[in-house]
Amino acid sequence: MTAKFLTQQEKVAAIEHVRPNQTGVENKTFKWYQVRELLFKDKETWPLFFIVLLAMIDNGAVSNFSSVIIKTFGYSDARTTIIQMPSGAVSIVCTFVATYLVGAIGNRSFMICLVCLPTVLGVGLLLGLNNQQKVGKLFGVYLLNAAPAVSDSYKGIPIHDTNIPYRCSP
Repeated sequence: MTAKFLTQQEKVAAIEHVRPNQTGVENKTFKWYQVRELLFKDKETWPLFFIVLLAMIDNGAVSNFSSVIIKTFGYSDARTTIIQMPSGAVSIVCTFVATYLVGAIGNRSFMICLVCLPTVLGVGLLLGLNNQQKVGKLFGVYLLNAAPAVSDSYKGIPIHDTNIPYRCSP
C-alpha cells in the first residue's frame, strides 16, 4: 500500500478492514483469462453493452441536435433557445423518477424498459405528426430527453449482482 499519509499501523488497519471482502489490495498483473471470461462467459456484459450503446446514441443526438430539430418547426434562434430550456428539466425529473422507482420496485430490467417508453413515444410523435402540429412535435422532442434516465437505471446492475459483502463499519 502506497498511501503516504497513513502510518504503518493505519495501513495495516485499513487492510484488515477490507480483508473479509477478499478483494485484495493491489494487483497490476493483466490476466487474459479474465478478459475471455468477460467477453464470452459473463451473461450480463453484452446486454449491458447494447443497453448503454443504444441509449446513449439517442442521448447524444438529442443533446446535440434538439435545437436544430426545434428550429425546423419554424421558430427563430432566440425562441428556439428558450423553447429548448424545459428539455433539461425533463431529463432531471425523469432521472429522479426512474431512480426512485428502481429503489421502490426493485426490478431494474423492467425499469429500464419502462424508462425507454417516453423516448419511443417522443420518436413516434416526431415521425407521425405533420409539420403543422408544432406543439405535438415539440412535446416529442421533450420526451426524447427521458433517455438519460436509462443510464442511472443500468449502473447499479453489476453492483447489485456481486457476491462481495459490503461492510460499512469495522
